[in-house]
Amino acid sequence: VTANFSQCFAVTTAVVPTGSGTVTTSPGPNCGTKYTQGTTVTFTANPAANRTFTNWSGSASGTTNPTTLAINAAANVIANFITPPVELINANFNTGEDNFNYLDDTFRTTNNPNSANGVRGSTIGNAGSGGLKVMLGENSTSAIPASGGWRRSFTLAAAGAVSVQFDYRLLNTGLDSGQGECSDVLVTIDNTLYGSGGNDYVLRQCGGLNGSWQTFTFQSSQLTSGSHTITIGGYLTKSNKTDEKADVFIDNVLVQTN
Repeated sequence: VTANFSQCFAVTTAVVPTGSGTVTTSPGPNCGTKYTQGTTVTFTANPAANRTFTNWSGSASGTTNPTTLAINAAANVIANFITPPVELINANFNTGEDNFNYLDDTFRTTNNPNSANGVRGSTIGNAGSGGLKVMLGENSTSAIPASGGWRRSFTLAAAGAVSVQFDYRLLNTGLDSGQGECSDVLVTIDNTLYGSGGNDYVLRQCGGLNGSWQTFTFQSSQLTSGSHTITIGGYLTKSNKTDEKADVFIDNVLVQTN
């Protein structure tokens, strides 16, 4: 009479965060509530509503779902889930303004509408696609600042921050830095300016510039639930001649929840 023994190991599962989904295993335990050594077990992550599986951790790793694991020791397999971002604005301006509206005097309490204007063009965007443009100082002379921007509303179902990305290009023509003629690329959520490098502007240029397309990304501060606005455009300190101007080009605006 020969007695044969197998070593058995406990296998547990968990999800992060709690309640974000479930994990199923196949086959079931074959040693009471445990598994015999060497058993290959398949783990499947099942996200709850409005959740997305991201990766395994604990005794498993990687992003493949389902995943398999040979049981040679006690194991705890963890499935990690996230709430995917919700797109609030995704505008490329190829067929229209995508619900953006142009407004004069959108930044820094300027009051000089005659020195600002905005248009949409089918070939003025990044890579020759559709885009928006803010024109400051064109065909006017003014020693006082001017500003203009394109604005659109969005609605948050719950309080939180939003992530924003857009493409921009700045073209300064005839501006004289020695005369204090400078322009800024600006963006606001509601009345709050967001910029780069700790500044309240995305880009500032004094004097002439034929800038290339750039991409700017940022995360807003905490916003309340309900309606908010994003405004993207520019600001010009002054233009003393009719051929001194600043043009801000805008394309590919993406606003989404975190």
